Amino acid sequence: MNNNYEVIAAISGILGTYARYNFMQTFREGRGNKPRLELAVMGLFYLVSQGTYFYFDIPIVNLLVQIFFLVLIGHVMELGFKKTLLAASVVILIVVAVESAVVFMTGYISGSLTIRAGYQSIFGIVTVHLTTLLVSFIFKNFSNVRRNIDIPFNYWMAGFVFPISSLTLLIVIFSFSGDSSAMVVVSTIMVIIMNIIVFYMYDRLMWQYNRKLEETIIENMNIRYKKQLEMMRTSLHSSSSLRHDLRRHLSTMEVLLREGNMVDLKEYMDQIKGKMDDERMVSKTGNLVIDSIINYEVYTSEAGEDRIQIRSRGIPKSLGIQDQDLTVIIGNLVSNALNAATQVQDGKVYVQIRFDKGVFYVGIENDYNGYLKHRNGKLVTTHKDENFHGYGLENIRRVLEKYSGDFFMEHSESRFRTEVVIYESSDMSKG
Repeated sequence: MNNNYEVIAAISGILGTYARYNFMQTFREGRGNKPRLELAVMGLFYLVSQGTYFYFDIPIVNLLVQIFFLVLIGHVMELGFKKTLLAASVVILIVVAVESAVVFMTGYISGSLTIRAGYQSIFGIVTVHLTTLLVSFIFKNFSNVRRNIDIPFNYWMAGFVFPISSLTLLIVIFSFSGDSSAMVVVSTIMVIIMNIIVFYMYDRLMWQYNRKLEETIIENMNIRYKKQLEMMRTSLHSSSSLRHDLRRHLSTMEVLLREGNMVDLKEYMDQIKGKMDDERMVSKTGNLVIDSIINYEVYTSEAGEDRIQIRSRGIPKSLGIQDQDLTVIIGNLVSNALNAATQVQDGKVYVQIRFDKGVFYVGIENDYNGYLKHRNGKLVTTHKDENFHGYGLENIRRVLEKYSGDFFMEHSESRFRTEVVIYESSDMSKG
């Protein structure tokens, strides 16, 4: 290599490194928690990739280095296993396709991935990195793919297999193209276009899947409303009947008291007290949404109302939080807590909900058997019904981001505790 090419290649390599990082950010929702570590990894990637390129200059070696560091940065970004593999496969395909198209357009022809390349076009190497960066910005317009949604395996495979198949196709084309650089250029451009189209379709698929999940939340929310209204109607009917028969009840108790029949008097009073208690209505915060969620979870769980204790204070009738978001947060946490408590003898759930000085707080503590389930290195629900409760703790965090809320979690060998804190918005305390 000549000195001018080496200098330009090293400088433009910074641009290429940023292009790959920009590509990976396409798959991440929100900002990262480890920006310094990400910067360190990308800096190391630049040094290793440039060293490998100048020292070996063998395409397959350069490719393996890039795959390793793309998977590593995906891990640092906490994308999860499936999303990391998908991101790495897409980035590698685009990088290989762009490099192939540009180098063949600048007159370089080589069909081998295992021998020293010897490419020295200054215009070509700069064009490669600029084009890669441009394509990365095109891909960043696809916003749905970055959502933290645990999609079904077959959906993921549809997005993962296509770039891998395209990369294999490109290798075959390079191997059998001979001196036909025009065929390679046209083929690689077509592969890039096809993958952009497929990626767009995958992005729309993610949007459709997310919409389906939101519809499921709303459907569950409406079921909770209906059950809560039935409870309220039953409670109202019981209260009306009790007031109607109050004179008769007082007369009966007066007779029992006069006769000194304390045993029958206590039994009769217990019967009246039972009618006064709202069946399964363990949550009485005064907020229809919260009460609907908690009462429904208790009603449909195997735990029973004797396992859960709820304390509430200062909850307004209306909060500045969307009903479906409350369903995701409180519904998941309460259901998970009840489910965990049923797996422990005499397991209990303690719920504290309050609104004080502009802060909405939910604290839930429960007994559990010491087993925690992880997926892609993250703690997820152990609930059997993953159609609704499979949203997981990560999606609770995603909802809380809308309100700049905080989510805390801690556990011992037998107790698990979660806390949600949402700070007052302009309309949270109205109602």
